[in-house]
Amino acid sequence: MIRFKNNNYYAVDAGNNEIIVMDKDYNVINIINNNFLKKKNYHSKNLFKTITAVAFSDKFIFVSDVGNNSIFAFDYDWK
Repeated sequence: MIRFKNNNYYAVDAGNNEIIVMDKDYNVINIINNNFLKKKNYHSKNLFKTITAVAFSDKFIFVSDVGNNSIFAFDYDWK
């Protein structure tokens, strides 16, 4: 799944449980995964199990995780 928001592409890599953020020229800006969230001290445990989708509102990024039977809401700083 790939979504476009704020001049960036957000690609869900379900096999690696991560979201790859790319600019409009497809250069990788960031990879959002459990290690990223731990390094930012946002979460101390593995949050993602099986990411399946990403969606957006004006204030939030929503990540669907079927492995957790959950939808996570993050702000645009991934907090």
